[in-house]
Amino acid sequence: MCPHLMLLLFIYALPCDSEARYVTNIVNLEVQSKTDLRNQFALTKNLIIFQNRGPNTIHTYKYIVAEPDPHRIHFYNPEGTELEFEQTPTNESRFSSFVVDLNRNIHPNEKYTLLGKIAYVRKIQPAQKNRHENEDQVMKFENQARFFSSYYTKFSKVEYLLRNESLIETSLVPSFRTNTSLVYIFYNTVRFDSSLIEIVFVNNNAFLTITNLERTIDINHFGKIIIEDEVIVRNIGARLVGPYSPSALAPLSDQKGASNWLYTHLPASAENVQFYDVLGNSSATKIYHFLNYMTLKFRTRYPLFGGWKTSYVLRYEVPLYEYLFTLDSSFLLQIRAIDYVLDKMAIESVTIRIVLPEGALIKGIVKPEIIDFKNEEVSCLGGLCLFGRPVLVLNGSDLFDDYIVNVNVEYSLKWWYLLRAPLVLSIYLEFGFVLVICANKVKF
Repeated sequence: MCPHLMLLLFIYALPCDSEARYVTNIVNLEVQSKTDLRNQFALTKNLIIFQNRGPNTIHTYKYIVAEPDPHRIHFYNPEGTELEFEQTPTNESRFSSFVVDLNRNIHPNEKYTLLGKIAYVRKIQPAQKNRHENEDQVMKFENQARFFSSYYTKFSKVEYLLRNESLIETSLVPSFRTNTSLVYIFYNTVRFDSSLIEIVFVNNNAFLTITNLERTIDINHFGKIIIEDEVIVRNIGARLVGPYSPSALAPLSDQKGASNWLYTHLPASAENVQFYDVLGNSSATKIYHFLNYMTLKFRTRYPLFGGWKTSYVLRYEVPLYEYLFTLDSSFLLQIRAIDYVLDKMAIESVTIRIVLPEGALIKGIVKPEIIDFKNEEVSCLGGLCLFGRPVLVLNGSDLFDDYIVNVNVEYSLKWWYLLRAPLVLSIYLEFGFVLVICANKVKF
C-alpha cells in the first residue's frame, strides 16, 4: 500500500477534537440502571462509574438519551449535589445529548461516580388502544435494551420494576426475574448500542394528564389575591369501548383504569376555597389542614375511563401581604406562576394571566425558563375597573413535576388610583340618588 494512502486512512481513523474528548478518554466501568414502571411515568436512575483513560484531565461527561425530548433530567455527584449541564445539538433527531459539568477535574486513570435521573412522561403507552369494562389495561414500554451511551461500557445491570405478577411478556429473556422485577446483565456494550426491548404488562392505574390549565392571579391591593385555576383533565389510557354497567359510574366504584380520588395542595393561608365544575359545586371534596399547606381531596362527578375527560374550576384567596412587597418607589410581586395542580401529572398546555391594579406601570418581570412571555393586555377582569387593568400573559407547554416556579413582577402604582374607581362609583350612585329624589319631587 502506498504511503499516501496509509496516511489518508490514518487521518480518517482519528476522531474530531469535539468527539475525541468525549469518546476516547472515558470508559464506563460499571452502570446500575433501574427503571420504575409501576406508575404512570417511567422513572429511570442510572448510577455510572466511569474512568478517565486519557492522558489529560477532564471535567465534563457526555450523556446521551435515546429520546428527542426527555421531560425531566437531573445529574448528581457522589455527595448528592446536583450538577449543572447543557443540551448540545446532535446529528440524530432521535437522540438528546447533554454535557454534564462535573465541578472538578478528573485526572488520568481516576474514577468518578455520576448519578442521572430521567423521567419519561409518555414512554408507557397502551398495548391495546381499546378495552372493555372488565378487561385489564395492558400497557407497553419500549426502550434501549442496553445502557445507551457514547462510551464503551464494560458492565451494566439493567432492572425494571413492575407491579406484583403484572408481566405479560418481554421481547428479551431476562437474566433474573422475580414477581416484581426484571434484571438484565450485559458485558462489553459498544457505543450507541441500538438493540431494543419491549415489555408488556398490566397497569390498571388511571393515566391522567392535564391537557389545559388556565390560571388567573388577580392583584387588587385591597387585602386579598384571588387565584382561579380552570383545569381540563383527560385519561390517556386504553380507551373504554362497548357497554358498561351503571354501577361503574357510582361515586364509590373502583374500576380498572379509571380515576378515583384526586389530590391538590394549596397554601396554608388559603381562604374561601371553592371547587366546582360545569354543573355547579361538587360536594365530594375534603380539605385537610397541615402546618405549611392544605390538601384538597376531591372526586370528579364521574370516574374518568380511558378516553374520557372532564373540567373543573378551583378558586381561592390568599393574603396580599405574603406575596406583595414594597420597594423604594414601586411594588414587587413574588408569587408562584404555577402552583401544585394534581399529584404526579404532566401539563400539556398552560396559560397564566396576572391581573394588576388599574393604573399600574410594569417595570420588569423575572420568569422561569420553562414559561414564555406571550404579551401584555388591557382588560377588566374582575373588581372595579374604569379604563382597563394591565394583564401579563404567560404560557408554557409539556411541563412535568418541576413546574412549581415563582414569577417576580415589579410595577409602580400611584396611591390615588386606588381611590379613583370607588370615587367614580360613589359619584354615579350619588347622581342616581339625586335623580330618584328629583323624580319623586317633580309632579308630571
